[in-house]
Amino acid sequence: MPRLYIGPDRSITLNIKQIKNIGVQNIAHLNTYAKSQIGDRIMRVFEFEDGGTCEVTYLASGDLEFFSGRSIQVQADDDGNVMIGQLDESAGDGSN
Repeated sequence: MPRLYIGPDRSITLNIKQIKNIGVQNIAHLNTYAKSQIGDRIMRVFEFEDGGTCEVTYLASGDLEFFSGRSIQVQADDDGNVMIGQLDESAGDGSN
């Protein structure tokens, strides 16, 4: 399972070498979404209605370079699938 690093400020970082797929739990909770590209680097930023954010940067080849989130819910499985979503306050630290 991809290892989660959760900071005291609710920031979340994952070991990117273990991630195969990233998805959004409920697209209706997205407030904004942005995509930008510089050369072969593609960055996607997700902002949820409750203020949580997630940034993902990867190469055009599909290799993931960066994943970071703040005040979001993250679910990961042993196959390297990661789902991000609006923070469920009952989860406490953002991980499941």
